[in-house]
Amino acid sequence: GGAMGAPLWVLGAALTVAGSLLINFSAVLIAFAERRVNRGHASSTALPVHCSTALFAVGNVMNFVALAYAAQSLLSGLGSIQFLSNVVLSRLMLAEHPTTRVLGGTFLIVVGNVLMVVFGAKTDSIQSAHDLHAVFVGRVYRWWIVGAAALFLLLGAVYYAIARYYRVRADQHCQ
Repeated sequence: GGAMGAPLWVLGAALTVAGSLLINFSAVLIAFAERRVNRGHASSTALPVHCSTALFAVGNVMNFVALAYAAQSLLSGLGSIQFLSNVVLSRLMLAEHPTTRVLGGTFLIVVGNVLMVVFGAKTDSIQSAHDLHAVFVGRVYRWWIVGAAALFLLLGAVYYAIARYYRVRADQHCQ
């Protein structure tokens, strides 16, 4: 356990979420400063850019430190909280209105994050080179690679078929 009896993975998760929020806030802060300058409300972006750079650095350090407390498989998913915060911060700081598609995608990210936290690994297991080799030459891994390649090819074919359909349709509409 960690501080006050909480598991250490909770500390890692909290550091990742806070770090990701700082990173995204720093990016939105730069956009906010640039808009103020472009509209004539400020003469320089120097201070916001310096503050943003510092926040970006602190956020990345927090994400790095978090790796000492929780499994990378859990933390990498939680880092996608940036997409949720981007919708909120863009609305609050930049007065941008998210589209239905953006809100739907953000909802799916949140659901995925909840599932990762609930069902994801809370600790990293250390694998030897022999253990990794056994996985890579194993039948399950080979079938997974074949399945992933087949899915990739299928989705690529579907994408190109749909794109071709809309291209032909657009060409017919223009004639």
